[in-house]
Amino acid sequence: MKGRGVSVIFSVTHFVAALAAAFVMSEVAASFVELFWLYLVFILCAYCLQPMLGFLADAVNRNTLMASSGCVFISLSYFLRNPLNVAFCCGVGTAAFLVGSGLDVINTSDKKLSLLSLYLAPDMIGFCCGILMHNHDMMKPLVPSMILFFLAVFDLFISSLNRREFRSGNAGLSFETITDHRTLFSVLALYIAALLLPMLVIRQAMVLGTDLSSMTIGSVLYMTGKVLGGLFSDRLGVKKVALTAACFSGTCSIIAVATHSVGFAYAGIFAAAMLVPVIVWTATRLMAGTKGLALGLVNALTGASILIMAAGGVTLGALVMAALVAAVAVFVIIAVNRTEHTMKQ
Repeated sequence: MKGRGVSVIFSVTHFVAALAAAFVMSEVAASFVELFWLYLVFILCAYCLQPMLGFLADAVNRNTLMASSGCVFISLSYFLRNPLNVAFCCGVGTAAFLVGSGLDVINTSDKKLSLLSLYLAPDMIGFCCGILMHNHDMMKPLVPSMILFFLAVFDLFISSLNRREFRSGNAGLSFETITDHRTLFSVLALYIAALLLPMLVIRQAMVLGTDLSSMTIGSVLYMTGKVLGGLFSDRLGVKKVALTAACFSGTCSIIAVATHSVGFAYAGIFAAAMLVPVIVWTATRLMAGTKGLALGLVNALTGASILIMAAGGVTLGALVMAALVAAVAVFVIIAVNRTEHTMKQ
């Protein structure tokens, strides 16, 4: 199947998977506080397991089967009642799905960030929709059929594959691409940026408040920013988009934190989202022999950033935000420059 078809299928499934996970955890949580703790357990499983699963995917070369098994885990969580079991099952399923589906999209996107960004976009909006569905009793009967729908989509996707034994065409497990010290430094710089960027987004989200309407608007802007980040990168170049998005997001985030401006917070979240596909794409290019591990590390650092902020980082001031913004901008540009250099060779 061509890259566009793979990206669309996995994008739709990504949305439904996030929706299902959020809905099931909302169902079993007795209060908003318990839901918050379940979400942290979910983040710990969904993101911190990904480097291990990514390394496994590089070695085994069965991306679609890994993604499908993740969907099965999320579906099974619907029949569990213990809150911790639900969060664990959803987290493990999400980790397997993100690694398997993400690798297939990267392998078939033909260097197009727009296809990658389309796949990455729906996570937060799916999560918000899952919480909204929990808050409206009349919509609850739709959830089992939605879960069955994304499983059916995967069945169709698997049956359409013409590859024997479901082999995925990964590059093969090799660390040769990062043996050069300049490339290794660029990879480390990029991963620092991957850790810091979610902190900027979360700190700006705190300006918006905790009401569901603000969260939904922020999620829509975050999704739109990811999509446009990929589209503009294909048309204008990755470096231009990365530099512009980093500077604009940084300016908005500093103003938003200093003045508690909701408008600047929305603008900063939108611009920061444009960097997400750039970071993922750059990481998998620099670590071309271990794309699964690269993808898993980026997502694991995102999860680590969320956990750090939950542990007390939400009080970051404007000066700290300025330092984080400068670091993100510098480190992303270093990594993008190195990627362009290696691709020319």
